[in-house]
Amino acid sequence: MIKLSKYFLLVVLAFNLQTVVNASTLSVEVEQHVIYTQSLNSMASKLMSWYGSLIMPTRDIRFQPIDKFWQIYRNKYPKNISEIEIIKTDLQRSSSVEGNYTFKVSTAVSHSNGEQVVQKYLDEQFEFNILMNNVAVIMSVNSNSSETIELENKNISSQTFDGLHFKSREFAYAWLAYLDGAETASTIVRPEKANYEIQVGSININKPLLMALQERKQFLAKGGHTLRALELIEVADRPHSYQLDLTMTWKGVNSKNKAVIAKINQKIELKTMADGRWGIISIKEKHLLPDVTPWQDLLC
Repeated sequence: MIKLSKYFLLVVLAFNLQTVVNASTLSVEVEQHVIYTQSLNSMASKLMSWYGSLIMPTRDIRFQPIDKFWQIYRNKYPKNISEIEIIKTDLQRSSSVEGNYTFKVSTAVSHSNGEQVVQKYLDEQFEFNILMNNVAVIMSVNSNSSETIELENKNISSQTFDGLHFKSREFAYAWLAYLDGAETASTIVRPEKANYEIQVGSININKPLLMALQERKQFLAKGGHTLRALELIEVADRPHSYQLDLTMTWKGVNSKNKAVIAKINQKIELKTMADGRWGIISIKEKHLLPDVTPWQDLLC
């Protein structure tokens, strides 16, 4: 579980910025932030599908489909991949083409090479285009490394970077993009009938998802979610069931067009459907006291 020393009720830092900037400037800043978070979350979900689907399957997990156009490039990866660790990422927005981004990703790919497990280090560059429906499309992929280095696998982390690791992140980023208004990813069963409970201070909202989201807008009217931490927990007494524990930040404006910063925790109950997609059973959301932690990583 994500461990916090103390859960706080939401303190919404709503302040009127018109003493500093005018309303039109605030609106532009919020709109730019929404575009950025939608694009980031859509691209990140696609990247998690790209890498997760390269790993040898150990259970019934379905990822977003990767265009067959990229199969020749994907054949260049090692065979028998057991784990892929994302080491470093860098995202740059095109200054000349609207909706185009460059996503640089450095990975350590663990795979079987005869009788031992080795790691191959790769530097790759993905060119993305964000369509009108906020769906991320991979336009090109290139390897920046002229040479890769193979080493005997060392336990450099206690975390397991297997298919389930990438599935939880593929889902989480797609879910945040959905909350910000993007189209639902193909691997997420449409969640409209899920029960959504939201605790904001002394206010408790407990309704079906669409109705709860509508009431949520009084606090978080327009803005963007950024994933900060997540943990996937398998539910012991319910087969094919999970709890996804997410911590995220949100920045935007409330229904009164005042700037808001929020820190949010969600516990999402999931069940694997017959076709391998994850269905949302329920969401419990609690708004926490925002902090000033300097989040450094682009992706979790």
